Order: sequence, then C-alpha cells, then structure tokens
Amino acid sequence: MLIAASPDFGMVYDFEDDTVERESNVGLFNSPAGVGFATDLGFYAELNKAWSIAFALTDLGSINWNEGTAEYSSNGSLILDDVTDETLVDSLVDVITGEGKYTDAFSTPLSTAMKIGVGFKVEKYFKGNFPGEMLIELNYHQGFNNMPANSTIPRFSLGAEWMPSNWFRLRSGISVGGYDDFNWAFGLGFDAGIVDFDLATAYTNSYFNGNSAKRIGLAISSRWTF
Repeated sequence: MLIAASPDFGMVYDFEDDTVERESNVGLFNSPAGVGFATDLGFYAELNKAWSIAFALTDLGSINWNEGTAEYSSNGSLILDDVTDETLVDSLVDVITGEGKYTDAFSTPLSTAMKIGVGFKVEKYFKGNFPGEMLIELNYHQGFNNMPANSTIPRFSLGAEWMPSNWFRLRSGISVGGYDDFNWAFGLGFDAGIVDFDLATAYTNSYFNGNSAKRIGLAISSRWTF
C-alpha cells in the first residue's frame, strides 16, 4: 500500500526513529501531497422534445504524489474463528498493519470512465396526456481502471424521476454491474418555495437482505432558492 501525506499534517510514520518530530500546521488550505491534472469531455444533444442523448469521458488525468511518500507491505495468513479472542484480534491487527518504509514519488491514475446516457421525457412524448412530468434515463458506465469508486466491470443503470405536482418529486432507480453488482436507490423531493428538501437511500435492497446485507446509504439535503 502506497501512502502520501501533506507536510502540514506533521505526520510521523511508525517506522521512523523515535527522535523524529514534526509540527502540524493544519488549516483550510493545506499544502498538497501531490500535483496532478484532470479534465472531463462530453456532449449532450436533444433529438426532439422527448429524447436526448449524452456522452462523456470523465476524470482523464493522473496525480503525482511526492510529499511524505511511504510504502506498507504485509504477507501473512490468519484464521479468525472467535472475534472475542483478544490474542487473535491483536494478531490480525499485526498482519494488516505490515511494515513500512520510505519510497520514491509515485503516480496514480484518476478513476477514468466512459459514460453514455439516453433520456426520455414521458410527458413530452404523450404531448401533455400524462399526469405531471417524468424523466426516464438509461445509462452505461465503463470504467477503465479499478481505482476508488471505479471498476472495469461495466455498469448499466435505469432511473426515473416523477413530478406529479410542482412541489413533490418521486425518484427511484436500479443499477447492475460495476463494483456494487446490484443497487436499488429510492428518493423523495419536496419544494417548499424558497427551500427544497431531498431524501434519498442507496442500497435500498439491503433492507430486505437480512444478514447478507453489505451496506446501506442515506442522504438528506436542503437547498435555499432565491
């Protein structure tokens, strides 16, 4: 595992001499641990009032880490059959921690991906003969590496937002593939005039998976509009 840290953190690694001391100077704008470049490319087109398409290449670039660089490695095996056994837990910590050493500057790519999407406005297609407004989107995500939040496994997603009135929004969608394999999201939106409230859950399917559930997600936000 490679690590880089801002010098403002005053980090002292556990493999350094006990006499090494560094002062921390953490602020709002800390010195970077590395320097990089990133760009996004994309286009959007409306085929007609109902259909639209979009294409994007995101996170094109890399970061060169050159401050406080270190490398930790570990090689070992351990069978953990009793999480209440402190001896086994301590042994597990030792295996995971590993041994560290200084290393040269290194570079990591960003989570580069290609995204293709198709949008469909239901009320436009039916020319007003539909209760409220509804947007349906089908998206394809193809990651080019396995960096954080990315995967070379393709992901397909289908989502919709229905607005039966000006003050209420209902959202839901599913995705298949990628890092998460399967994900069902659900959300609600409320427009109270100058304030918008949004509530959303990710991995909604986990609520029905019992002990096999891997993760859940919940987000609440508000926005003032003038």
